[in-house]
Amino acid sequence: GFPGARLAGVIGYLDTQLAVPPLARIAPVLVAVAGALDGAAARAGVADFAALAPARQDEVVAKLALGELGSRLPERQAFRVLHALTLEGALGDPRHGGNQEMVMWKAIGFAEPSLRRPGGPHDHSR
Repeated sequence: GFPGARLAGVIGYLDTQLAVPPLARIAPVLVAVAGALDGAAARAGVADFAALAPARQDEVVAKLALGELGSRLPERQAFRVLHALTLEGALGDPRHGGNQEMVMWKAIGFAEPSLRRPGGPHDHSR
């Protein structure tokens, strides 16, 4: 199967990004949103968001994206931030902490950028 965010190390990437300015300021809101996702799962009768069936997870995330989850949080804005960071963590250069071992690049057939040598300095200015 296709590798997921867990295999790509997206959670670690998110943790790293949310620990430094300017994103550190909004980290508490995003943590609260994660709690709201777990709350939606609890209302559906399961322990937490991860325990929901994938189709039900999609429904809950769609509600978050539309701002219709029912929390008092800035749901739409939080979704946009989390969505962007998740894509960065999954598809970005592994040198930034996500896409571990280029797992997503390999899955989609994206070759390592020729602008850098494997293991060499990260310099796109040349």
